[in-house]
Amino acid sequence: MPVHFKKKLSTDDLRRFEHALGFHELGMDREALQSLQEMSSETDGELPVVLLQGQILISLHQFEKAVLLLAPAVAANPCHPELIVLLAYATRRAQSLNEAYAILEKAVQLFPREAIIQYNFACYCAQRGEEKNALAFLRKAVKLDGQTAQLAQNDEDFQPLRNNPDFAKILQSGPGKTRFPGNCPQGEEETEIPDTA
Repeated sequence: MPVHFKKKLSTDDLRRFEHALGFHELGMDREALQSLQEMSSETDGELPVVLLQGQILISLHQFEKAVLLLAPAVAANPCHPELIVLLAYATRRAQSLNEAYAILEKAVQLFPREAIIQYNFACYCAQRGEEKNALAFLRKAVKLDGQTAQLAQNDEDFQPLRNNPDFAKILQSGPGKTRFPGNCPQGEEETEIPDTA
């Protein structure tokens, strides 16, 4: 798991971050959140910390807190699709599907090669009854990353499409390509943490 901090973390902060990550991977989210809260203020705004804290808050169903954390992070770091997906997910649950849709509607244009953005937008289109758009964006997601077809098979968001023959064709369309790296402008690095939410 590549984790890049802007600043060099103290040994204590790095240990707390690693503990938080381990707790989260074990499903011990309250303990994970506690470990993050014990980190020094020097780590405020660090992307790996924000990403992990956002995932933890979502796992704890603290969606309003997640939105408050993630919205400014997305504004400050617009080239991180993981942040955008987390913000949309939390917004959908804290506010509305339409507000989450608006977040991803912009993101699909900014990140045309990010399968997870295309996939999540397809979910929201399906939930809004936009069958044609849902199929188009799901098709694109599957072409970018064939694993999204497996996700879609059991994703409740696609329930409105289950009887559509085009939906079945998309799911059977083959493995596709894996996620493209490097969607950020030159000079920016992507920060990834495992998707355990």
